Amino acid sequence: MLIKQWGKYLFILLCLVVIHWLYLIQSGFLPQIDIWSQSILHDFIGAKPIMFFRWVTELGSTTFLMPFVVCMSIVLFVLYRQWLIPIIYLLGCLSGWATNHMIKLMVERERPSIWEAVEGTGYSFPSGHATSSMICYGLLIYFLIRNIRSEQSRLWIVLAISVLILLIGVSRYVIHVHYVTDIIAGFTLGWMMILIWTKMFAYLSKMKQT
Repeated sequence: MLIKQWGKYLFILLCLVVIHWLYLIQSGFLPQIDIWSQSILHDFIGAKPIMFFRWVTELGSTTFLMPFVVCMSIVLFVLYRQWLIPIIYLLGCLSGWATNHMIKLMVERERPSIWEAVEGTGYSFPSGHATSSMICYGLLIYFLIRNIRSEQSRLWIVLAISVLILLIGVSRYVIHVHYVTDIIAGFTLGWMMILIWTKMFAYLSKMKQT
């Protein structure tokens, strides 16, 4: 219960910080965290880490996630034998992509650099890879652990997929197609979408039982 409470506070804090960054970006300023992190990128990150994250970033790409989400929707249906779970999963992933795209068009922030091979084109804020990976993998965690009784197995699944989500976000910074603020905003948006769709699932499940 305490962890959930602190999670709510963290989410609210992140939303406020992202809104502040958005105000700065719209005013033509570069947030201080982006100035600081850009200097680290140029000074300390070499070719080998960039090549590693070049491949990690593919796990958050539209090319990979579209068939992945379809396959996982089928897996979720086979596991639970009900349509609500895969439908919520699909809608959550699609709505996250659409919301991210809409915000990008509204903000119109230019990327720090362009790299077409890794979907590093178009507008920058918020990161589509961060948003999509948070939603697609995050909702998958939510639904998968419902069917697993072992606390240890559930913990390992949560940790492993959470690390993957984090690495995908970091990869967008390391290969220099996003600012740090883009990635944090993308994660925050993804977190928001997960909260919305899991609440929707709980509500519809309860309605179905009554």
